[in-house]
Amino acid sequence: MNTCSEVIKHIQALWQYGLRSFKLKYNSNYLDPIWTILLEDIVFKYPESAYKDNLHYKRYYKKATSFSGKNYQLYIGNLLSACARKGLKFKRVLRELQGSVIWDDIAQHYEKKSTTENQLIDRLRESYQERILMGYSI
Repeated sequence: MNTCSEVIKHIQALWQYGLRSFKLKYNSNYLDPIWTILLEDIVFKYPESAYKDNLHYKRYYKKATSFSGKNYQLYIGNLLSACARKGLKFKRVLRELQGSVIWDDIAQHYEKKSTTENQLIDRLRESYQERILMGYSI
């Protein structure tokens, strides 16, 4: 975006998206009148803008095919922290983790990121020791 008119188009589209997506209601049947005024009467203009292509924003939801591995990372981190609080030995923690139904998925996920299973276990050991040293085990 190089000009004010290009920015204004986006501001107008964001304004419309926000007001259509999140409504101020008194109850499930009654929309606050100010919301209609805000939605229909407020227009952001710049004198030079022609608005040839009106922008419309729409929220796109993640598809099941797009996977970042964040859930696995959270699972591992929470498990390590909980086990550190219990004062378990790392060997037992690793057995529990490898015995879980998703261990193969976790290992495959990290292999796609060019991390071998041995490297993953070394990282887990380091992370577990950090949690103990930082006081998560207290």
